Amino acid sequence: MINKLRIVILVVLCVILVGCGAKTASINTDFYFIQSKEDYFLDQGSICAEKRSLAVEPHNIESILQTYLKGPKSSDLTTPFPEETALIRFSTDQASAQIVLSESFSKLTGIDLTLACTCICLTVHELTGYSNVIISAQNTLLDGRKTIDMNANDIILQDKLN
Repeated sequence: MINKLRIVILVVLCVILVGCGAKTASINTDFYFIQSKEDYFLDQGSICAEKRSLAVEPHNIESILQTYLKGPKSSDLTTPFPEETALIRFSTDQASAQIVLSESFSKLTGIDLTLACTCICLTVHELTGYSNVIISAQNTLLDGRKTIDMNANDIILQDKLN
């Protein structure tokens, strides 16, 4: 009788522990990176999407962004971020998504910063649906500015004549 009771308790505990564990889901998304070879006659321009299927906890955007910052899998693409770039904070409000990156991100200037911010903006828009993305680096300026504000709807990746 005692052994049966122990088995029942063990089964109930297993069901509770498994039910309380973090649930993962597979999501398909696009991560945006820079073309390795500059070819301005390609349809996609200098920035290209890399399709990814990720097993992550639902709504864990921070984890997805940390994966994104590790760079592309394809050898045809390159990361626009300095090697040490890390996610410090990600948050949203009613109007925008805010992303704070490590100080190493501030090494980028000019067109390199613009391309990196464009890649981030398009990726965040893909993940969250937020068009307005505010990008900053921890404790430092980005090319003389506190933040880079971008809107995914204003980005033109190609100028194609129809």
